[in-house]
Amino acid sequence: MAHADAEREPVNGSACERTAFAFDPADPHADHDPNKDSRLIPNTSRSSRRRWSHRSVRQALDEERGHGALFLWASAFFATGAALWRMLPSDPPFVATLGLTIAVGLAAALTASRLRNVLAALCLILAGLASAAAEADRRAITVLDSPVVTTISGRVLSREIDEEGRWRYLVEVRSTHDPTLRRPPERVRLLARSNHPDIEIGASIIGLARLAPPSGPAMPGTFDFAFNSYFAGIGAFGFFYGPPGIMPGDQAEESYADRIAQWTTELRETIAFRIKEVIPGDAGAVAAAMTVSDRRAISEETNEAFRITGLAHILSISGLHMSLAAALMFTGLRLGFALVPGAAQAWPVKKFAALGAIGTSTFYLLISGAVISAQRAWIMVVVMLVAVLLDRAALTMRNVAIAAFLILLVTPSAVTSPGFQMSFAATAALIAAYGGWAARNRNKTPDFTTSKQGFVWRWTLLIVGLAVTSLIAGAATGIFSAHHFHRMSSYGMIANVIAMPVISVIVMPFGTLALLTMPFGLDAIFLTIMGLGLEAVIAIGHHVAAYGDGFATGKIPGAVTALLSLALLILVFTRTWLRSAALLPALAAAFIMTADLRADRPLLLIAEDARLAGILREDGLATNRARPSSFIFDQWATATRLATHVPPIVVVDAQADLPSAETPVEPVEGDTEIDPAIAYGTMRRAVLDLEDGQMAGVFRCRRGAFCVARLENGTIVAWLEEPAYVGPACDMADIAIIPIPLTLRECRSGAKLFTARTLRETGAIAVYAASMEQGFAANEARASGTELGDGTGPKPAFRFEEAAGRMRAWTRHRYYDWRTGSFAEPGQGNANSTISSTSGDERAGTVTDQ
Repeated sequence: MAHADAEREPVNGSACERTAFAFDPADPHADHDPNKDSRLIPNTSRSSRRRWSHRSVRQALDEERGHGALFLWASAFFATGAALWRMLPSDPPFVATLGLTIAVGLAAALTASRLRNVLAALCLILAGLASAAAEADRRAITVLDSPVVTTISGRVLSREIDEEGRWRYLVEVRSTHDPTLRRPPERVRLLARSNHPDIEIGASIIGLARLAPPSGPAMPGTFDFAFNSYFAGIGAFGFFYGPPGIMPGDQAEESYADRIAQWTTELRETIAFRIKEVIPGDAGAVAAAMTVSDRRAISEETNEAFRITGLAHILSISGLHMSLAAALMFTGLRLGFALVPGAAQAWPVKKFAALGAIGTSTFYLLISGAVISAQRAWIMVVVMLVAVLLDRAALTMRNVAIAAFLILLVTPSAVTSPGFQMSFAATAALIAAYGGWAARNRNKTPDFTTSKQGFVWRWTLLIVGLAVTSLIAGAATGIFSAHHFHRMSSYGMIANVIAMPVISVIVMPFGTLALLTMPFGLDAIFLTIMGLGLEAVIAIGHHVAAYGDGFATGKIPGAVTALLSLALLILVFTRTWLRSAALLPALAAAFIMTADLRADRPLLLIAEDARLAGILREDGLATNRARPSSFIFDQWATATRLATHVPPIVVVDAQADLPSAETPVEPVEGDTEIDPAIAYGTMRRAVLDLEDGQMAGVFRCRRGAFCVARLENGTIVAWLEEPAYVGPACDMADIAIIPIPLTLRECRSGAKLFTARTLRETGAIAVYAASMEQGFAANEARASGTELGDGTGPKPAFRFEEAAGRMRAWTRHRYYDWRTGSFAEPGQGNANSTISSTSGDERAGTVTDQ
């Protein structure tokens, strides 16, 4: 089809057209040439614009295809499939998924129409889904189903020491006893709080420990620790009671791979100890994190300051670390060969230097722990160095796609991790931004008339470049920071502009030199200089953090994150005017986010162990605990944007014969029985006291008995410490919560009952009001006495959102019944479950060291 502005071909119209416009060439005033007269040309303004639009799109698509966009989008489709796998209600069989992928791929190969591109994209999505299913089958670890105290023995795979000097061991479990676990996890992470003999990596360890399953999301839609723990191969967390010991006896036979892994771990530990020996305090801990990914020794204050100021990215082994290590080796080898007369002319020294840089990068990857950001950086560096070996140019954005594809091919579960998302988002955004800037200024050079002007210009470019780099990386990673951590930094650009020159000029170069010279004992001077630079960076972080701790974004809907991710992909993958299409998903994300902000927020949050309940108020979160678990409460606070804690009110009831306790919210141990009549009367008075409306939205607690509260829609919530109050709570409250694994699963009155057993299956709960009117009607019925005691009055309607509630590979342990050795389907429960002798352990403190 010809261009719209090209010369028009003669019109050979119909007889009617030729008759209506007779052309006389002898008449000089005649203007009826059918090739020029607009009346002979059909009115095609709309069709011309349509053809022009289609042509422009096709030209843009052809140009994008020429730039290699198809390969970039192939990695994005593969990642989409891996992400969709996590959202499925159940685990799809790998064989069926693989078969479907092959079938769609064959259909795409045999189709010649435009449908071929659609089928190819679908095939890549299914391939990502099949890869995720294969990883789940390959892992297939055992996750502990419930908390237990047992004696555990095993082999130490790795160990870390925190800022308080406590050791954390990753233990490969070999046996358990007193009791012997029917389903022992293969690997557990244990904290040793007591002083004990040094237990080396590879040694056999034994001790009495309390184990607990990995925690699920603190509330629906937040970060899932159980998912990460499952794919990290860790089936339980816990701590030792007392000091652990070294178990004597024969060591188990180790494979060659185990020996390499142990050697690498020991080398990482040796490097970390050496760094902390030369560089004391937080500076040494940060240096160890930047070299071997050992972060445990960093103080909470410095960690928080880095999170607030956006400097936490320096703790991850990334492209800056990897490229500097490779560049130093590459440049050093080339300079070394240049000192040898005739070597540069006789040998391909550039390729030798590339091989040395590949070896250095690989070694750095091993000692860094091979985290996601290090894997991405290593793949990109190796691809560029291989291009040097092959005398070919390296395509940087293509390197990002190759790195993402290779990582997801092996560990597709990483696609939903914040490390993977933030690392690749920042890298791709920076490459796209500076690639576009370089293309625009390829033929432009600054005019430095004097050396003084050139010096000022270079420093100005450096400062502006750092600011722009921080702004671009912060915008790209802010999408995922808000989604996972519900927080964004307010002063990240300021901190990065000040700190990054110190890191780039002092910290990283001297840290790399320290690693290279450490085998020869010449590292002390380089580590000392590195430590001085890190002390300056830490001071910058604390100073900037004092201006404010950023702002909480609240829980971000998954659809918003997905749409913004699509917009980011369009921006970084395209080079033509098609980049403007990113506006469409961005606007859709804004619309969904606006609707979510206007939607009703939860009335009540319940932790998955039933020990903590929180009421959302305008001025903060009211809980049933005077000192709630910071692990849970901090996540609630950022997800709901309510940081203020409203403690419960302790009520002294002289008429009630209640068991005593030191605090109003701690469970009472012992076998004290409570008279049913007293329990009923106490609960009735507590509920009636709520009807005055003066204390709505706050828990009122009786010592060692229960806490009650009235929500904003009139719903009565009862949190119980003793089973004796379950019956009265079911009759008089709308929601009853008890942190004990009761046999009872439902209230006969119609009230909703949450126990440790039901929450074990569903995970944390968010309660929404389905009808405000019903809540107030139920409240009035209680006040008039028509409902109390019989439970026949009106009940408010609720909508419950569950954090788990589906059987996936990382949640399957929630539905295991150790009495029958079988798994129950979600929602079916277990008919023969009772309060067992282990309920006392389940009522002990939960493990949050995850």
